[in-house]
Amino acid sequence: MSQEVIFRCDKTNEIGGGHLLRCLALAEYFEKEKNIECVFLGKFIRHEIFFQELESKIIDIGSKNHINKIPKDPKWIVIDHYGIGFEEESKLKKSGAKIVVIDDMPNRKHNADILIDQTLNRKEDEYYGLVAKETRILTGTDYAMLRSQFRKLRNSSRVSDNKNTTILISLGLTQLANIEESVIAGLNRINKELNIILLSETKSHCLEKLIDSSQHDIRRPQISNNIASLLLQSDFVIGAAGNSSWERCCLGAPTGLIILADNQRDNAEALSHEGAADIIGYGSEISDEVIYQYFSSVLKNNSKLKRMEGNAYNLCDGKGVERIYNAMCEAN
Repeated sequence: MSQEVIFRCDKTNEIGGGHLLRCLALAEYFEKEKNIECVFLGKFIRHEIFFQELESKIIDIGSKNHINKIPKDPKWIVIDHYGIGFEEESKLKKSGAKIVVIDDMPNRKHNADILIDQTLNRKEDEYYGLVAKETRILTGTDYAMLRSQFRKLRNSSRVSDNKNTTILISLGLTQLANIEESVIAGLNRINKELNIILLSETKSHCLEKLIDSSQHDIRRPQISNNIASLLLQSDFVIGAAGNSSWERCCLGAPTGLIILADNQRDNAEALSHEGAADIIGYGSEISDEVIYQYFSSVLKNNSKLKRMEGNAYNLCDGKGVERIYNAMCEAN
């Protein structure tokens, strides 16, 4: 495979970090395992911590949403972006580059050599008619893009507090003050001491007041790259239904899902069907009462939590980046 890969993705307050994290998982494998040079092109807000362990070059395009800053004559371009579609992909292919597209909703056309959709139970034929016949389509969690920390800790035991239940709240890298306030307010009503880990970039006076007045032990660590170890410290996770779903599955973390965008619905419904997670509700439906009622029930059901843990663990082995690399090699 060529020794250069260009990634086109964004991380902003509005769209969060899921697109970037998928690309980072591939770049980490390419750089560290295969000595392949990687270049990131996009709009990146508060991104530094995610690149600190990589040597990738970063080209920030600022407010512009186009592709003309892509370095000349790349061999592979990986696109994880809802705003780039068939027309732009076709222009890039004319340069001789091979195109990998990462998507999660089969509702638009692509001009790609390889298309990846890691949605649970997504079928290849759902993209028929949306891509060329020669496009290789990789679907399902066999191709989930996870960083190496999850593969390395997959067989590790949980190290949570034996006395108090530990709940990790991790709803992604967007500003979600109202939802997080409702979650904390609902958990504050639980008449059982909890350890709560809140991963959030949200700045909210109301949220801080809820944390300060809580009877629970609430920690708010800085966003970092050690999410795998935090998952192993947790008995239960409140999470979104995007890319982080497969991080949790890889480590067998029982989860209550809050659906934050339409593109997360298929994942959430499939995870619920497989018994790997519960759907608490859509973001617009979340209130302290919804959280209180859900956790009043689920925290008493140890057998359900154990089943959820096993079902989740069986859905994703964390080796998706290796399979994608092999597919790219075969396409050369």
